[in-house]
Amino acid sequence: MLVHLQQGISEAISEIEELMQHFPDQLRRLTSIRGISTTIATALLEVTGGFRQFHSAKALAKYIGVVPVVYQSGKTQLTKGICKTGDPQLRALLYVASWAAIRYNKPCQLLYQRLKAAGKASKVALMAVVNKLLRQAFAVVTYQQDFDPDYQPISRTKPCF
Repeated sequence: MLVHLQQGISEAISEIEELMQHFPDQLRRLTSIRGISTTIATALLEVTGGFRQFHSAKALAKYIGVVPVVYQSGKTQLTKGICKTGDPQLRALLYVASWAAIRYNKPCQLLYQRLKAAGKASKVALMAVVNKLLRQAFAVVTYQQDFDPDYQPISRTKPCF
């Protein structure tokens, strides 16, 4: 039985390696983000097809199911947690990755600390970190650059004179 299980594991590993031959640069870039391991990067690339079908990070976050659901009726507006429309295993992997991200990923750490200081619950802050990780993943794959924790976005607005 042990031999059969080891054979199944080796077949699964070879299938993953074959799949990742199509996305070697994206895999390297995704693993440059602190908090995203090879397993999570592989799962992201597999579920999203290399991020090809998404035009924005918001669309990616909604597809995975980590954005808040807002219920509106008249003047009433309630937030009812996350939408949970996507792959639950990937969402669980990203949630666990957020634990490492709040320790080692500077932007995620600052976001988590800011939300906790504002009185948010730990799980709410961790889901915000998951959303941040997805945005970072989308950016490094889309712009074909390795992750830079000290990156400052360039203002793209025209100056007013």
